[in-house]
Amino acid sequence: MTYIIDKITKKNNGFEIVIQNQSFLVDSFLYSVLLPYVHKKIEEEQLEIIQVFSKYHDIFQPLYIQMNRKELSIHDVKKYLQKKDLNNKEIDQILRLWIDESYLNDQQFIQSHCKEYEKDKGKDAFKAFLNRHGIHPLLIEQALEQFQENETWIQNYIQKQISKNQHSATYLKYKIEQNLLQKGFSYALIEKHLNSLNVDDNEQLKKDYFKIIQKNEKNPYKIISKLIHKGYNVDDIKKIMKDGEDANE
Repeated sequence: MTYIIDKITKKNNGFEIVIQNQSFLVDSFLYSVLLPYVHKKIEEEQLEIIQVFSKYHDIFQPLYIQMNRKELSIHDVKKYLQKKDLNNKEIDQILRLWIDESYLNDQQFIQSHCKEYEKDKGKDAFKAFLNRHGIHPLLIEQALEQFQENETWIQNYIQKQISKNQHSATYLKYKIEQNLLQKGFSYALIEKHLNSLNVDDNEQLKKDYFKIIQKNEKNPYKIISKLIHKGYNVDDIKKIMKDGEDANE
């Protein structure tokens, strides 16, 4: 069955299309797809699309800015529409049209977020992000093959942690490792950079030892316990304590 467009009126929030004495408000996106004009014949499937876009006109508006910026995946939009109580047929009609017109494209979504993650995050973080947004496993696999982990950022981060370090090398390495793992970098990549970590543990141990002494701590067991808590080796601690006692004699 075919229908005739009787009238089209430009509105502030879209276009009013009159078909068989029924008015439908559609947005500029659908207008540009349908390219309607007065007396144009449309098929029943097109009328259904017009009815759906008119029915949910206000619901769709917040999505357009984000879709234009490639901030939403197909999965994100589908979840949004489900929360707005659209039925499956309506959701399928809308998604198909937005995908066909390139308003929704998961590959473009991946590309728009890839550079952001490559600045200071690892592959595992990007993979988790893509999984949260419902990206197909094959697309995720392809994206991770192209993902470039920023090793320069890792090196700069490690040097920054060294410069403000107030703990043992053991504790420092542990802290750096945990932080980089949380950023999504692989254990192997982290270890590659930590293996070249050069920290003078002896000098830092001396500083921490004398800080404790300056606070009038006399109990050797408490001194050892505090320094072990900072990650120092007990034999190194005892040596520093002995050297300190020898210096005071």
